[in-house]
Amino acid sequence: MKSTTNSVGAAQNSPLLPFQRRDLLLYLTSIEMRLSTRGKILGRLWSLLDPLFMMVIYSFLVLVIFKRGSAMYSALLFSALISWRWFTFSTLSSVKSITSNASIIKSIRVPLSIFPTVKVFVGFYNYLYSLIAIFPLLFLFHVKLTTNVLWLPVVVFVQLLFTLGVALILSMMGVYVKDTENFVKAGLRAWFYLSPGLYSVHDRVPDEYVKYFMLNPFSGLFESYKNILVRGTPPDPYLAYVFVLSVVLVLMGVFCHSRCGSNVTKVL
Repeated sequence: MKSTTNSVGAAQNSPLLPFQRRDLLLYLTSIEMRLSTRGKILGRLWSLLDPLFMMVIYSFLVLVIFKRGSAMYSALLFSALISWRWFTFSTLSSVKSITSNASIIKSIRVPLSIFPTVKVFVGFYNYLYSLIAIFPLLFLFHVKLTTNVLWLPVVVFVQLLFTLGVALILSMMGVYVKDTENFVKAGLRAWFYLSPGLYSVHDRVPDEYVKYFMLNPFSGLFESYKNILVRGTPPDPYLAYVFVLSVVLVLMGVFCHSRCGSNVTKVL
């Protein structure tokens, strides 16, 4: 009887279980989405307005103050900002996704990895909502969509994998390292400015440094979004590197949860 109980507990702590328990994952995601808009006058519109405000500010600085950038700069920038917003929301909220549900975890058996996964899915939903706005924006700036826009689901899937891998790792770090959230906040600020969201790698970075710059996974992601949505070209070749890195991160996240998950209740 004891061995049976242990095997059940191990299965319920399996990081892969959330995808087998799609009903629970979708239920928790729907609750999280409702809670995220509770008490907000504009509700889900903030998913759209926040990157739009940032786009206007950065566009004013670059186009008006510094007199740099092309006519399509705002559209290029917005395609990167909504992608980055998805990543920052998911990673920051995943840090405390396990610790904030300590009472649930201590009361019932639930797969720990489901909590950071929910955060990633909520961020993904908000991203899709924001993505709707980019098409009128492209029309406003006279950008013509090409068949390369069909690559969009592929690029989004790669970012989904990458974000999930990072979220799984950070959620477990948040249990054992209490300063994780502060480190992540500082790291994300630096990461964005080191990523080609405000500029283009191939236009602004010297050729001899491009290959090193593209080791940043968001270099491949941002350039791919800009290519397929605005420039009308295929995704950046470095997207393949981002995909491989994403798979590695997901496997690392699975390993962290399978190795450390059984001790989480003692730490909480």
